[in-house]
Amino acid sequence: MRSSSTTLLPFLFLIFVSSILSLYSEKEVEEAFVANRLHSHAPDADLPPTRESYSRKSSGRYSLRSSGRDLFPTAETSSQTAFVANRLHSHAPDADLKPTIEKAADPSPASANGKNWNIYYEIAPKVLDLNNHIPVIKALAQAVIRLGTSFPSKKYTHQGLEENIVPYIDFAHSALKLESLGLRERIWMVGVLSCLKYQPLGEILVKMWSDFHTDSDLSDQDNVVWEALQRASLSDSILHQMRTSTRAPSIGSEGIRESFLRLKTPIDDERASKFTDDVVVHLAKILSSPRKAGALDEGKVMVQFLLHMQENHLQSRLKVLKLIRKHQIGKGVHDVDIRLQLAENPLGSPSYGLYSLLKNIRNLDIEELNPALKAMLDQELSIHQWGKLLRILEVSNTINTEIYSRMDALLSDSEEITMKFGRIVQKLYPARANLSFFSPPGILTLISKRAQDLKEAILRKELEERLVSEGMLSAQIMEPPSEVLMWNFKGDRIPELRLYLETIFHQIMSREVNELKSSDTIIEYILRLISLKNDDQKLIGMLSNQFAFKILSSRAVKMIKSARKKLARQTFESYLQKFEEDLLEDFEKVLVLQVVHQGTDAPRFVHE
Repeated sequence: MRSSSTTLLPFLFLIFVSSILSLYSEKEVEEAFVANRLHSHAPDADLPPTRESYSRKSSGRYSLRSSGRDLFPTAETSSQTAFVANRLHSHAPDADLKPTIEKAADPSPASANGKNWNIYYEIAPKVLDLNNHIPVIKALAQAVIRLGTSFPSKKYTHQGLEENIVPYIDFAHSALKLESLGLRERIWMVGVLSCLKYQPLGEILVKMWSDFHTDSDLSDQDNVVWEALQRASLSDSILHQMRTSTRAPSIGSEGIRESFLRLKTPIDDERASKFTDDVVVHLAKILSSPRKAGALDEGKVMVQFLLHMQENHLQSRLKVLKLIRKHQIGKGVHDVDIRLQLAENPLGSPSYGLYSLLKNIRNLDIEELNPALKAMLDQELSIHQWGKLLRILEVSNTINTEIYSRMDALLSDSEEITMKFGRIVQKLYPARANLSFFSPPGILTLISKRAQDLKEAILRKELEERLVSEGMLSAQIMEPPSEVLMWNFKGDRIPELRLYLETIFHQIMSREVNELKSSDTIIEYILRLISLKNDDQKLIGMLSNQFAFKILSSRAVKMIKSARKKLARQTFESYLQKFEEDLLEDFEKVLVLQVVHQGTDAPRFVHE
């Protein structure tokens, strides 16, 4: 774990700087390098930079033959970048994927020697003078001055590193995100980082990334770091595709790639919303036109942007799927997504088998779908990989609607599978598990509904056991409706449940009704039976909120206490209908008034 951690930070910077510098042309990079050498008094400042100073590699990156080469991405960083992805995958959500690239040697810490540090140190006062109005740059420049010329030879304790070096790295990271940052300052910061990153940060990284190798969800901070790494790596890969194509990409595609890098870290919600809108509109336009020979596969690039947003930004997670439906680009997205998953999963694995099956979506052998899904469910996958599967199933359902009925059968036949998928959806779409995601309903809506049905059935079973132990209801009374009470019952359960509720009401009337309390088990049981009979997701949401449940229970008790006289004058069916109407009449208005009166926070319901 330690060796992995100590190599993480250098590679993070290489990827990040590679993507940032890729926004500039060769001429801009050359001019910036001239300025940097003039201002830094670098050892080779007397040598005029020429076009020969650059060697254009097949990868499309630039290599600088100078003492400042560590500040620029080189062809060699291609393997390092890929290696980072593999090393990070071994600790991140895709931990089961086997690395496909052998370990590369750590980059030489040439830029971390005392000679180069002195250059960065000498420039620091100039940076401070020119950027005194920008707090984060000011802080980093002051930090470099504070570290002094002897910094490379100093030996820091673990506490010293945590208190001095780590905050300075954070300063640089924050400053590099500034859009207004000049290229000269940007290069100086990367030079400083090239020295800071070679400090022995292993133990600190182990502490900071301690949960990264577990199967638990990443913390918010880790998610931000992971997303930034993936975004930089994806942008770098797409830049390489652009440079190796024989035709220049459209202005729209290049503009979107630059917007992708400028989404901020963490991703800004407003920018993300506009970005996904722009990508989908551009993708729809691309898919409607034939691709020219030798041209960049811009459709694939746009899909990769969408998939990144769908996987890494919560607010974009549902929006991307909705946009895919709205613009009817499901087939184009599906084809690229499947190709990416086939490339990512090992040949012969259950995941590879399922995605191979879904590749031929229009002529899918539907009988093979559920066995393939079951085989995949036996794997221990990360939440990230489950998210990919659900996305593909959701999009696949827009192309082949038979998938919905097969998925419904799979869920209805297994409590274990339903609970597993339900937990996954809840993690991916927090506080939205009961929301009707789409109309007509899709796979996510189906899973949410079936998981909620199962959860409610388990709650009812617990209430029934308590009612029997309390002597309120007998097992004989509960036996007739037992089938319609099952979570996966198919058919009309309303008549049977109405009879069951009538039996329960008469059972209550046979006792001393005035002793009934809102906290009694029978009250909650009645409310949950009503929500089941009417398939009322809104009522279920209210029952899931403690404050709302208390008000509903009190209402129900008052109404039941007056039921004896009303039942004598009308049928139970009429009474029950009026009971249900009165129970929820102006309920949310009453709830808000109660909240205001008691000064409590407004309750949130699952159905919101």
